[in-house]
Amino acid sequence: MIKAKPDLSVTVGDLKLKNPLILAAGPCSRVARGLIKYAESGFAAVVTKTITPEPWGGNPPPRDFVVNNRTLLLESSGIPNVGFKVMVQEVKKAKEVIKDDALVVVNITSEDPEQFAEMSSGFEKAGADAIELAIFGCPNYKPDTKISTCYWEKTPDRVHAVVKSVRNAIKIPIWVKFWEADFECIEAAEKAGANAVHKLGPANPKGLPIDVDTGEPLFGHPRGTGCVFGAFSKYPGLKLVTDLVRTVQIPVLGEPGVWEGKDAIEYTMAGATGIQLLTSVMIRGPKWVKHILDGIEEYMVERGYSSLNEIRGMTLKYLPPKP
Repeated sequence: MIKAKPDLSVTVGDLKLKNPLILAAGPCSRVARGLIKYAESGFAAVVTKTITPEPWGGNPPPRDFVVNNRTLLLESSGIPNVGFKVMVQEVKKAKEVIKDDALVVVNITSEDPEQFAEMSSGFEKAGADAIELAIFGCPNYKPDTKISTCYWEKTPDRVHAVVKSVRNAIKIPIWVKFWEADFECIEAAEKAGANAVHKLGPANPKGLPIDVDTGEPLFGHPRGTGCVFGAFSKYPGLKLVTDLVRTVQIPVLGEPGVWEGKDAIEYTMAGATGIQLLTSVMIRGPKWVKHILDGIEEYMVERGYSSLNEIRGMTLKYLPPKP
């Protein structure tokens, strides 16, 4: 007897995704070509690299190192992107090809609430299905006064002002991505109208690769540090998700550290609705998406689950109350 295929679809606010996997913002999705390639690989949604109002070249190379038997990535790109005006056209190109096969989410950051709102409106008109706000910018980016002056103003008031400004400007959903934010900031995003949230921070500590011949940092930019990504980061990520789902009423997206179907199952059990991933497909390639999806499906078939809703949040009952 052949068992029925389980339903992998999830609903993030008003958006229905064919499965929980979302390509996270990063080097794979700087322009339309990358968005299309990863949408075709099986992702239910693809998020663009963070877009700034003006083009930005990012940190000087080298910016990426794959180490530890190709399971660990040190990355310090610093938001290299084509800028708002060019990316509007790239999003249009991507949507013309992708159509309804996957959602296109545009990740943006800017100097003030009005710029956030203006960019969000432009991308909504270009066909974006949702906007993801990187309110605090990028941890590997040193602000330049020509680009931004307040990326690091990490206050609930600023979060509320940015999300509220964008909410008043667009009708499509708003996701908010946080780096090292306290829960007051996250609650402020929900109150201002965010439709989903997720948080990195401790899950991706800073790293310093060193040249043993000279003692110099290997990264090209002056500070020499970058974020460390890899399978290990799943564990603090799971803890963050359990804290978030007990703090807000809106959907929570899980990341990082997803390499196998089992990792996605763990995030779902922790309470995540959608799951963002990047490092594993950067290292293993687009075909790795199918490997992860097959792993999710295999797990569910073996245990008789027909829907991810049956396991979402099941870990929470075993945890002590959130402080």
